[in-house]
Order: sequence, then structure tokens, then C-alpha cells
Amino acid sequence: MRIRTVLTGLAMTAGMMLAGAGPAAAVAGPSAAADGIGTYRITFATGDLDNADTDDAVRVTFVGTTGSVDKRIERDFRRGEVYTYGPFTSPNAGTISQVYVTKSNEERDAWYLNYVQLHEQGTGWLFHCEADVWFPQTGPKRLFSCVKA
Repeated sequence: MRIRTVLTGLAMTAGMMLAGAGPAAAVAGPSAAADGIGTYRITFATGDLDNADTDDAVRVTFVGTTGSVDKRIERDFRRGEVYTYGPFTSPNAGTISQVYVTKSNEERDAWYLNYVQLHEQGTGWLFHCEADVWFPQTGPKRLFSCVKA
């Protein structure tokens, strides 16, 4: 499913470029706050599998059409848990297309991430980033595609 999501996103971007539309053309809907600041919430879903939890901190960087939203979350992520962080403010990032997720690897435990979401409260936009992947005990940074839900 992830491959299909990535390929669909790439095809849409290529189509926009061929049509002469830049990334800004993809932004539709309510405008950002006048000061360019967004109010966000991040939701993480940890898998309900044996040893799916982690005590490591997690860093997420959502990449959008006008910037990025970056947060380090210092907490334990429990098996089968859906956890929401926020609200917090950050420069408005526009339409989110990707997210980088990194586990701190300080605790040396694995983690199963089902998905991560970014909700921008001012516009009501929700960006869903499907993961369905194990982060190994000393795992690398991972990149996932996001879709507007």
C-alpha cells in the first residue's frame, strides 16, 4: 500500500509540473492565518503487536508546500496506543506531502508505527501518513507519504 501511495503522489506532482502548475497550485481551501502561523496536533498510532512499544523519544518532520513542521516527542509510546500531542504552534507548512520519522535509539528497543497524522486546527486539514512498519532497535530515519484526509 505504501508503494501505491508514493507512486500516486509522484504521478500527481509530475502531472502538475507538466501542466505548468507549481506546488502552490496544490494548496486549496481556507487560507493560513495572516501571520503564517499554524496550530497543530500530531497523532501517533502504535501497533498492537508483541513488543511494539518504545521508550525512545520520536522526532517527526512533516514536509509541506510552504515549509515544514518539526517536533521531538519525549514520551513512551505504548503497545496499541493512539496518542495525540498538542496543540502547538509552528510556521504554516501548507499542504503536507511527506513525513520523516526518527526514533532516538537511546533505549535500544524496536517500535511498530501504524500511522502518524498532522491536524491543522485553523484550516481543519488532516494529513494521514500510513507507516505500518517496524523501526528496529537502532533504526534509521524513515520517510512516509502523506495524503489529505
